[in-house]
Amino acid sequence: MGKTCDTQVRRVPETSLDNNLAIIEESIAFLKSKGLTVFFDAEHFFDGFKSNPAYALNGQVNALDRALRKALLTFYPGLSKVDLIDYKVRILEGNSGTGSLVRVFIESSNGRVQWRTVGGSTNIIEASWLALNDSMEYFLVKLDKKSR
Repeated sequence: MGKTCDTQVRRVPETSLDNNLAIIEESIAFLKSKGLTVFFDAEHFFDGFKSNPAYALNGQVNALDRALRKALLTFYPGLSKVDLIDYKVRILEGNSGTGSLVRVFIESSNGRVQWRTVGGSTNIIEASWLALNDSMEYFLVKLDKKSR
């Protein structure tokens, strides 16, 4: 579970927004390193989205990105070259409330080449994870010659 409402982060654990993301990142990376399946509960997401949508949404994607890198960098050091340069969300079926189908577009770069990946789900975090995971996998399979 991780706090996604900026007000809750400052009030309950009494920490900074950046430290909150670091805590989420380290927790996810630790559990993944133990071979466990991780389910992330974005606590107070809708309250956070109302007060600070960039933190509520992008903050969680950033935490997923950093956790994925932390888990993989030892084995694939080339991933340190990959930057997430754009992140967009599109609601495809807006009449289903929180169960609406969303598509997440991620644009990444290694400083030489840019590529785009897409994730789709009724869960925005899952859609983000799918796009992010595909971005890293694309880099490793298509662009990072040292990983082969």
